[in-house]
Amino acid sequence: MNNNKLDEPALLAGCRGVFAKTSYITIGNKDKPEEYGKKVPVRTVYGGKHFTAIPGKEGHTTDVYFEKKHNWISDGDKYVDRWRYKEQQPDKKKGFLTSDFSKRDEFSNTTRTE
Repeated sequence: MNNNKLDEPALLAGCRGVFAKTSYITIGNKDKPEEYGKKVPVRTVYGGKHFTAIPGKEGHTTDVYFEKKHNWISDGDKYVDRWRYKEQQPDKKKGFLTSDFSKRDEFSNTTRTE
């Protein structure tokens, strides 16, 4: 068929008309084609300021709404342990088991009522 040739016409002859010779893609008009390697100017979106913050109006800044020092609600109060596990569980477990008090409610917001 193609007599072991690998050029384009020989390969297309072996395809029996299924494929056609490729055409070239040109950019621009037929009269004035685009120049190859021509540098495109940088878009305006890539230059200049992208994000600007509008400064707050006078009287609407954080110093108007917030105080300089944070006033704690319980400032100066002594710490009071709400749950006295020693009084709630007077008899400890003996033997090889742990002798610590059961503190299942230590990290929860619920309180045991019984």
